[in-house]
Amino acid sequence: MVKSTKLAESLQVYLGSRGLEGLAPAGGISVKSLGLYEKQGLSSAMYLLKVSTEGGAIEELMLRLFVNDGKKALREFNVLRLLRSKNLPVPRVYAVEQSGKVLGKPFLIMEKIKETPAKEEREVIDAAARSLVEVHMLEPRELKGILERKGDYPLFELGDLKAMLVVSMFLTLRFPTAFSKYWKYVKSLEKESRSVSATLRLIHGDYGLDNVVYSGGKAYVVDWESAEIADPTFDVAYACNMLEFGDKLAGRSKNKLSDMFLEAYRRYGGTTRDLEFYKKLAALKLLLMIEILIFPGLMSIFIGGLRKIMKNSEARILFGKLREHLLGVLEGQQAM
Repeated sequence: MVKSTKLAESLQVYLGSRGLEGLAPAGGISVKSLGLYEKQGLSSAMYLLKVSTEGGAIEELMLRLFVNDGKKALREFNVLRLLRSKNLPVPRVYAVEQSGKVLGKPFLIMEKIKETPAKEEREVIDAAARSLVEVHMLEPRELKGILERKGDYPLFELGDLKAMLVVSMFLTLRFPTAFSKYWKYVKSLEKESRSVSATLRLIHGDYGLDNVVYSGGKAYVVDWESAEIADPTFDVAYACNMLEFGDKLAGRSKNKLSDMFLEAYRRYGGTTRDLEFYKKLAALKLLLMIEILIFPGLMSIFIGGLRKIMKNSEARILFGKLREHLLGVLEGQQAM
């Protein structure tokens, strides 16, 4: 509480001198409260920010505090601003502070989307698929100066996974030999990638229902920290992997959410070429993160929310089940 109070005081000084673009001018905004939000990320802290503007209106906003990465804060701000300018369903962004001098860390202030209940799950799935198709229409040239192509895709992604494997061997509480099977998966996917022809677009990089807020019939997409220029099928594959896991937990053998999502994505014009390859790639990428979560070691120093998450025994059990599911995807055993 003391920390939040100090942050609120520092934020009031900052907003008092600058205001919030598109919401309130300098001197026309007052911080009413600032507290940790119920949903937290691994590499950033989310706060619910309540402010009053001239005339007494109360606005609920989201403040995202980054872990000493001003470039990442600016990148997400620019991605969201671009998407919003194209009328895509994402939160409005009001401010970004890169230096970390105001609150001790860089931060981003954005709109809090007010969630509305859907009549049935199918509506949320359908809206999430439609939003993703719209996002995938953005071409690399439209993102110039915001996101840049890293190299040949998906080879650069596999290269990143190799680097992540090497780091994990030394910074987690596991023997290096425990990662040998993952190295084999990477090599196998490298071989498969020779027959993959990528179409480059903007992707979210972490597209699960936990990063979708359903409001007024639309699926608003949040948390753009992992956005990059890559093949859109990766997002579809990631979403399918997570929805299939949810289907398993719920015991659904018919009317599966994963099937609904895939059908809707294709119906709205999305393509899913090389889907099975990308499901394996998405599974491997998430598996390596889960290894870090379950056996953190020194890695917990670098991932802010890690300690809190893994103190929860239910979370550990869930991550263990997800790990088994993703291994099944890699082995081609994901079907129920």
